[in-house]
Amino acid sequence: MSGKTEAGTSFALSATRYRTDGFSAMNTGKYPNENPDDDYDRNISINAAVSQKLNKDHELGMRMYMYDAHFDYDGGGFGTPDREDWGKSKQWTGAIYSKNRLTQDWLSTLMVSHTDMKRTAYVDKSMYYDGSTKYHSETSMLQWNNEIALSSDWILTAGIDLGNDKAEVGSDSYSRDKYSVYAGVLGKFGAHNLQANVRYDHVDDSGADTTGYLGYGYDLNSSWKLLASVSTSFLAPSLYQQYAAPDMSNWFLGGNKDLKSERSTNYEAGIQYAKGKDLARLSIFEWHTRDLINYDYDPDTFMGSYYNTSRAKNTGVEFDAKTEMFGLDIGSNLTWQNPKDRETDKQLGGRSKFFGTLNVSKTIGQWYVGGDIQYTGHRTYSSHDLGSYTLVNLNARYNINKNISLYARIENLFDKEYETVYGYNQPDRGAYVGVNVKM
Repeated sequence: MSGKTEAGTSFALSATRYRTDGFSAMNTGKYPNENPDDDYDRNISINAAVSQKLNKDHELGMRMYMYDAHFDYDGGGFGTPDREDWGKSKQWTGAIYSKNRLTQDWLSTLMVSHTDMKRTAYVDKSMYYDGSTKYHSETSMLQWNNEIALSSDWILTAGIDLGNDKAEVGSDSYSRDKYSVYAGVLGKFGAHNLQANVRYDHVDDSGADTTGYLGYGYDLNSSWKLLASVSTSFLAPSLYQQYAAPDMSNWFLGGNKDLKSERSTNYEAGIQYAKGKDLARLSIFEWHTRDLINYDYDPDTFMGSYYNTSRAKNTGVEFDAKTEMFGLDIGSNLTWQNPKDRETDKQLGGRSKFFGTLNVSKTIGQWYVGGDIQYTGHRTYSSHDLGSYTLVNLNARYNINKNISLYARIENLFDKEYETVYGYNQPDRGAYVGVNVKM
């Protein structure tokens, strides 16, 4: 529910409860020692926001989000047919903000936020480990963002982020401070479109770096545009990635305290056509990454951890299109790429060389019908090959009136068996019907 009062108060509240009996998380054909029972999942989430307009230039507000989830899972290869593992995860995030138009051309937003997350995994009847492992993290942030209109065609953005991360794993505690400073301009002159950004990030014990983005677009005419960009990026590992497993009793969480920060350089160039409902964009890209953060789980030894790939490279071509043809709305995205570990000259694990989607839909009076095809190419996972797969989904909706509609969808229409991670099951064909009521 959401609404707005004449006094300038806006509010929104949503609540969701979800439960499924699920299916066995692991494939007992490949891991016959795992429990073949259904692994359930249930969660409750609440999202709320309220804001107050003090006048046309000033607004105060707050937001809150929380979820509480419980789930069953299998033993990752260490299970037994009668072993029952389960876990729970809780998170809440709260934020308060002040949005102020200090001048006609200057919009300032100041926000303070805090996120608290707890994860617990319970292991039952294990021949290797019996008990539970807990992970608790907190993140506090102060963010100040400013947008200044330099002219009718140019906007300056600048700000600062200050934060602190904390984590507790068993009896061990970790904490780090971090901050970022950034600025950028966006605008155009004549047929030339320009965006330039610079950012400095500092994360305790994980390093610091100055990164940037430079993007350029040239309007050939009202429909055709040339695009080009170059950028650098800096990504520090999370405390979870570093410390979720400080000792061997918690090895299955996969932390790595020696994990390095990831740094990338990215290039892209393309051409775009846009007119009315028609859009087509063809881009070529290349990125080079040092210390790429990856996760690997060996299904033979059952050992897993986050790690750095020293040097990685990816080159490729991406095509996006939207159009209307024969009364149908059609959209597609296709990507050809060659992600490689430059040290071994092998394809990066978990990444396919080709993937894409095709969406087709049509609205006829009160009816909406549509479907999509999703294709993912061959991938590798540790020493195992994961085959390519194609999924087909259908959906329909009938609007009884402006407040009530009926919907139906079929996922994985042809009941395709596929894997995103070796040895783990994915959903079979599923059919869903429901009703939406707006008040």
